[in-house]
Amino acid sequence: MQSGFFLGANSKNGFCSKYHELMNLKEAERVFIIKGSPGCGKSTLMRKVSAHLDTEAENIYCSSDPDSLDAVIFPKLGVALVDGTSPHVVEPTYPLAVEEYINLSEFLKSDEVEAHRDKIIETTDRYKSKFSRAYRLISCSGVLQEDIKKLAENGFDKAQLIKKAKGIVSRELRPTGKHGAKIGRFLSAISPKGYITLYDTVVSLSDRIVALHDTYGIGETLLSAISADAVALGHTVYECYSPLSPERLEHLILPDARLSFITLDKKDLDVLPISKRMHLDSLLDQNHIRANRGKLRFGKSLSRDLIEAACDELKAGKLVHDELEALYHPCIDFEKVDALAETLANRISAK
Repeated sequence: MQSGFFLGANSKNGFCSKYHELMNLKEAERVFIIKGSPGCGKSTLMRKVSAHLDTEAENIYCSSDPDSLDAVIFPKLGVALVDGTSPHVVEPTYPLAVEEYINLSEFLKSDEVEAHRDKIIETTDRYKSKFSRAYRLISCSGVLQEDIKKLAENGFDKAQLIKKAKGIVSRELRPTGKHGAKIGRFLSAISPKGYITLYDTVVSLSDRIVALHDTYGIGETLLSAISADAVALGHTVYECYSPLSPERLEHLILPDARLSFITLDKKDLDVLPISKRMHLDSLLDQNHIRANRGKLRFGKSLSRDLIEAACDELKAGKLVHDELEALYHPCIDFEKVDALAETLANRISAK
């Protein structure tokens, strides 16, 4: 079985990395940190190792190129491979005891790369400029979303949501006798493909899906309370944060309970097999909402437009990055990458 998440987000604060939550290093057998240039086969190496192993895998996708892998984790083996290059630079905490480097630049023909020196510099700078503008647009959207939330929740009693959380936990979860754990992930991404959510992962890890209809972002209180109580009962909880505002919880997935709590926008109501719906908007002061409906609609609409514009910039940036990869790609010996994938898979299998 395979599941997929993101560990990086194009957020209101720039690039947000949660790669430090890749896995528990003290319990890991081995983490391979892959270094190398664009187009040198980092994602290809991970896919080939995964294909050789044919075991349960958690794929970590790139928020700036969702068709590409940034990491792959093999939970039952305690092994992971991760792209350790910018912007999500990963360095060892326990060098060689747990983590080790893989340098794919060794397979590059340096003289051929040097022949493209000026073009590589120009293309790299052009790529970075696209992301700078995208982050400015995302930042503006984040400010609006925070304003919308503060305006909508005026007079809102958070204790109501905490009480609801206690009721949900008492009905849905039982003690496991194990040590619970929180695992931080992103289920969604602001990407060159638009604002995307990996709903297939939810279906893969859940038999029961509770949909939270939460127009204004008040659900984080409910989700935080459920998560804390679930961990106390010994459950493992994937805490999935908003890519726009990474400090805010957006979804919870409890794989051992086969239960998820997913925040859905109106446009996504039919994307999942929903077991139960919770209309959190009904807990707000409806008179207050009606009195401010114009401001709220304006803010939501402008925020969406800004995200769409940011995704357009990311798409343009992805095209430039493709140009950069095309400069390096012919300079790499992919036969050696294939051989390394087989060697790594054999090493991992032998543990």
